[in-house]
Amino acid sequence: MPKTYQDIVYPSAAAAALVHNLVTNRMPFPANGKNGLLIYGPSGTGKSTLAQLLVQDIPAARGGRPVFAVTHPIITTGGNNASLLQSMRKKAETLFVMEDLNLFILHEVDLLGNAAMRSMKSVMDMPCTMFVMTTNDISAVENGVKSRSHLIDMTAPPAAQWLNQARQHLATLGVTKPVADQELLPLIAGCHGDVREILTQLQMLALDLAA
Repeated sequence: MPKTYQDIVYPSAAAAALVHNLVTNRMPFPANGKNGLLIYGPSGTGKSTLAQLLVQDIPAARGGRPVFAVTHPIITTGGNNASLLQSMRKKAETLFVMEDLNLFILHEVDLLGNAAMRSMKSVMDMPCTMFVMTTNDISAVENGVKSRSHLIDMTAPPAAQWLNQARQHLATLGVTKPVADQELLPLIAGCHGDVREILTQLQMLALDLAA
């Protein structure tokens, strides 16, 4: 499993570069009215994993700052979620320490109802806040929320971009003999970007090779 954002298999060099620049603060963040990271793509491509790694890696890459003094994992459930937004607003009001942030992690933010999605803009405008969000359907996310966020593409990468990580994973499974690209590429492509399925298929391959 990935240990840092650099272990993630991204769909493009541009997506990898954006994440690297945001984590290392080469692209100042939060800044310019953007305090959200919106990670989008189909199920299984590693969005939630990347979200958790960003919470870990952003302060580590900046010498411990910002400090996420309060981290709020939010589970969206559909409906108007008015009470959820009110709770988030109250939590955001409780921290005004210089350089420290209230961090909100919202998985499947597209499940917020229309009214709650519109209210998200005012919550995101509150000081000392940062939002890491995932969505399977970016078209369902309100434009104002997207405007306040950096959009991180986590659609399924080409199979070839998995080759290095696939071989590293096979090595951890005890596979010592070389495995040709021609064998790995269709195995990976058949998983359609689903990380769990790719890892499962690699484990099955390792068992076959050990037989």
